[in-house]
Amino acid sequence: MTHLLRFRQATKQARRLGELLFTCKDRALNRGYRGAAVAVFVSWSVILGGLARGQLVDLAPAELSDAIRVDEPDAPVRTQLERVRTQIAAAEWDDAIEGLEQLASLHGEKIVPISAGRFVTLRTLCNYQLAGLPAAGRQLYRKRVDASARRWYEDGIARRDEALLRRVIDEFFASSFGDNALWAVGEIALER
Repeated sequence: MTHLLRFRQATKQARRLGELLFTCKDRALNRGYRGAAVAVFVSWSVILGGLARGQLVDLAPAELSDAIRVDEPDAPVRTQLERVRTQIAAAEWDDAIEGLEQLASLHGEKIVPISAGRFVTLRTLCNYQLAGLPAAGRQLYRKRVDASARRWYEDGIARRDEALLRRVIDEFFASSFGDNALWAVGEIALER
């Protein structure tokens, strides 16, 4: 039985039960129906498995209209990104890290596709690449940036400065302090 059919049947039964519940004149019987209503509601929740009505419709994947234009990197930037990927594959950590830092700082706001229908900023892609480096590459990267990341992180924590902590996340995500800054931003958000 499809989820949509089960949802419709459950909705009809709930209406019938609601009519019985509110038209019943006997209080004892009414309490009995309320208990039954709770039991039915719980069982429907289990049967439907947490599906909401909006989740029951299968939609085709969305595609961007030809009228929508995103700020994609130009050919030299794409070439540099490919060069960095080649350097990562060849374990040329210094050159790869420098290339990723340069791409993020100069073209970080450009939009790049990472899968069908999914886009991120070039800065985010560079952070993904840095975070995904093997241990040797990540260690070299952290030697380069941890001093600045630590200073910003500690200042952000001391002042409870969410903007400074977000700067650590944006610019030094793969540093030793990127995950701590992310955690701290979440803690600050929960305190609000």
